Amino acid sequence: MMTQSNEQIAHDLAVAIASQHYLKSSVRSFHNAITDYDEIYDELLAELAKTAHVAV
Repeated sequence: MMTQSNEQIAHDLAVAIASQHYLKSSVRSFHNAITDYDEIYDELLAELAKTAHVAV
């Protein structure tokens, strides 16, 4: 089994969350989606950095 880096996990989750926000938004702006992704990615990466081990 291949493990994923914190960066890859944060990216995958941020894409999924930002996509949901984009689809639910009444104003669909690509710029807003990218900004949303950036903010979510940064938050997730910071949270993942706090964990030394994630059980799968």
